Amino acid sequence: MQRLVDHATLSRPKWLSLDDPTQLTNRFEFWPSWTIFLPMALMMLILSVRARSLTFFRWANPGIENGGLFGYSKSAISDSFPRVNVPKSLLVAYRGNEVEISETLRGSGIDFPLFLKPNQGERGRGVCKVEDHAGLRRYFSEASHGDYLIQEEIPEGIEFGVFCIKDPKTPRVRISSLTIKVPLRVVGDGFSSIGQLAAIHPRVSRYRHEVKTANDRYIPGHGEVVRLSRIGNHCRGATFLDCSPWIDRNLEDVFSAICKNAEGFFYGRLDVIVPEWESLWEKDAIRIIEVNGSNSEPIHIYSPGFSYWSALGVIWNHLDEMATIARKNYQTTDTAYNWRTFLKNHLNYRKTSRKNVG
Repeated sequence: MQRLVDHATLSRPKWLSLDDPTQLTNRFEFWPSWTIFLPMALMMLILSVRARSLTFFRWANPGIENGGLFGYSKSAISDSFPRVNVPKSLLVAYRGNEVEISETLRGSGIDFPLFLKPNQGERGRGVCKVEDHAGLRRYFSEASHGDYLIQEEIPEGIEFGVFCIKDPKTPRVRISSLTIKVPLRVVGDGFSSIGQLAAIHPRVSRYRHEVKTANDRYIPGHGEVVRLSRIGNHCRGATFLDCSPWIDRNLEDVFSAICKNAEGFFYGRLDVIVPEWESLWEKDAIRIIEVNGSNSEPIHIYSPGFSYWSALGVIWNHLDEMATIARKNYQTTDTAYNWRTFLKNHLNYRKTSRKNVG
């Protein structure tokens, strides 16, 4: 397949030439979470006054429960994207009998290793790689009753967060944020063990509880990359690096095609994996591992070099975009969703999420 991307025209971020960009941090990414979420809540309140609706977020994505702010089905939203772009998945209901799930899995065509996650969840909560049936039993021995998504393992590649904003009047997608997600790792120096490298690494040292390696004493060779996690989530130690200079018309064409038939999805971030970074411009090479709705963050703000106040400005711009989309959709969609529905749904979601596997 002919590549759409012209390498010569792409700006090369400074971090691309570093041996280990995960050594980089910015000033606020490890601050308490409320330093971001409290200002976001205040911004949402201001925008709700302007939109004359406390639940305007619902209309940004009318095809997703609660607009994708919370408590939405990962399985249902994934089904609206092209099959070639979505990993093979199986939705199962756990009611205390993991043997039934093992039997269902045997006939699904999904092999080990695989990934398990709550069908309603966020920020990596409950996401786990499972190697075999014994691991499956261990996972569900700690799980609460509910719906879970079993997903085939995608071959190792590069994970991106692609923030898509779709005009309700056209299928055209504008990409407002593009971020590469580098999972937790260390790079060998030829004489230090994995445990020693982790102890002095400015990021890995904060996430030692996420490090699950069989041999902390192993000494990787000079320049050898040792991945300590497969999950590109910030709360699992991943580094987010800004790739906004790579956004171009061709890339937006690719994601316009992917999102074209995703009914009721207008605002959110697609977390995707591609074999190599150039494959991001090849529609059929993209695998969507997560769809985030109104709760999406433009995660390039956590890239090294971003200031706290610049990050808040980016968040405001995105929430303002969401409110604009909501106003356009509010006139053409069912308006029965109100603040009472919101409170009821949110209380139910909180009860469920507290029980999920951590």
